[in-house]
Amino acid sequence: MRIVAGSLAKCVHVWGVHHFLSLAASRGHETHFLGPAATIPDIVAAIRARDPDCVALSYRLTPETARHAIAEFIQAITAAGLESRLYAFAGTTPVAEIAREFGFFDAVFDGTSGERAVEDFLSRAHPRPRDGMQAGLAELNLVGRLRARAPYPLLRHHFGRPTVEETIAGIEQIADAGVLDVICIGTDQDAQENFFNPERQNAGQKGAGGVPVRTEEDLRRLYRASRRGNHPLLRAYCGTRDLVPLADVYQRTISLCSAGIPIFWYNTLDGRGPMGLEESIREHQRTIAWHGERDIPVEILDSHQWAMRTAHDVVFVASAYISASLCKHLGVGHYIAQLMFNTPAGASFKMDLAKILAALELVMPLEDDGFSVIRMPRAGLVSFPPDEDEAKGFLACSTMLQMAVQPHMINVVGYSEANRAVTHREVIESCKIVRRVVESALSTPFPDMRADPDVVRRRDHLVREARVLIGAIQELADRSGDEWLSPGNLASAVHTGLLDTPQFRAGGEARGTIVTRMIDGCVEAVDPCGHPIGEEERVRGILASDAGRVVQTASVAGGFRAAAAV
Repeated sequence: MRIVAGSLAKCVHVWGVHHFLSLAASRGHETHFLGPAATIPDIVAAIRARDPDCVALSYRLTPETARHAIAEFIQAITAAGLESRLYAFAGTTPVAEIAREFGFFDAVFDGTSGERAVEDFLSRAHPRPRDGMQAGLAELNLVGRLRARAPYPLLRHHFGRPTVEETIAGIEQIADAGVLDVICIGTDQDAQENFFNPERQNAGQKGAGGVPVRTEEDLRRLYRASRRGNHPLLRAYCGTRDLVPLADVYQRTISLCSAGIPIFWYNTLDGRGPMGLEESIREHQRTIAWHGERDIPVEILDSHQWAMRTAHDVVFVASAYISASLCKHLGVGHYIAQLMFNTPAGASFKMDLAKILAALELVMPLEDDGFSVIRMPRAGLVSFPPDEDEAKGFLACSTMLQMAVQPHMINVVGYSEANRAVTHREVIESCKIVRRVVESALSTPFPDMRADPDVVRRRDHLVREARVLIGAIQELADRSGDEWLSPGNLASAVHTGLLDTPQFRAGGEARGTIVTRMIDGCVEAVDPCGHPIGEEERVRGILASDAGRVVQTASVAGGFRAAAAV
């Protein structure tokens, strides 16, 4: 793309426009600098002489003079018939507001925009008619946006207010702010469980926990609200009943960009759905396959669900592998690895990072020509302080730690959520906080936290222990003759206590007998005396006590080798 740029009229401030051209040149664009105080006739002459694809102007003087200069410039461009190219403008916040009022510029930057906004413009910009370059965003799906944005990660945030009207208004504000790439529609519990059964809905609980979508038209209205600004993509909570029919509705109404589906959860095990454990695992697998057939990226919600219930770190890591392996087995092409940091509360930054890196150590080798892994970290809500000023600092701090895994996406958590549900204002502000941290991390050399010796030791330990647990789950399948990822076998992993948490209620489908402790910033399984217990000893004890079945350590550890070939 050929770009000409300079400061307009009497403005002599050129650092910003010169920096813009430097960024453009680093991306391979052809750039021409018009210098300070470029007169309107000079700019028109340069456009005619060089026929640029993009004209970029800056103005940092007073808003009163800016209005006159901008109006005169637009009038001259229109009179000369030179509108059919991209026009970008940058100035102070008051001047930028005036520039936006004209509705002429394809992009307007101010002091709050940040380098990422410029990178976004340059990565997507190409000559187009005067309907504006932002409309081109609607042409990109999730994977397309990931490629266009690189190396900057996409930002995602959930949003759902107690009424459809308030949610629509909020989505419009978020889209116009241009800071969020993916809005996850947070629906209320009845929308998740009883969308197709209105007779089961509880009018007194309408809007509890999210937006009360009740019809396909409600969803279409939410989608239409997002077709402005930077045209954010939409997804929605998967639901706890009728998952495939609900996914089909989402695809038809909000152009579903990705799906988040559990394996072991959202059923009678955690009280969030009506299905039993094995029934829900089977339904979840069917839903995963449905999305895979349509090339819709899928994320599995399980690892952080275990961590939120103080399962020991080995379960988190093993669950990450099971989730990715299951998706690959079911035909998913693009797998979103959601990596929740700061969970449970009290996890140290070092041990937290080691746990995440151990999960990736097992997941990333699954990649091949037909299966890609999209790394998406997020902060853990359980660690956010309720004081909202302190929470802003924690959000920034957690984001810097998350950058160690070189994310493709970041699931932003609103800073207010430990205290109250987010409105569009908190969503926008939280995204700006995260965006600034991302820009700093990518533009400034930073020590590699992954190389810390304590992190490396813990990572390697968790990988070894997780292989033992995964092998034991395979051993159950070997004895039953089932494929190791079958619903019955996975349910058995919970029934036996191989996958367990102290927060399960004993006596139901879960075992609920494990004891875990936070020790030196990580979560360990412990014996009755409170001492950490290794996974081989724990697994051997569980399987030896289960109907007299005894599994030798050698066969347990060796079982993983077969799983690694999946």
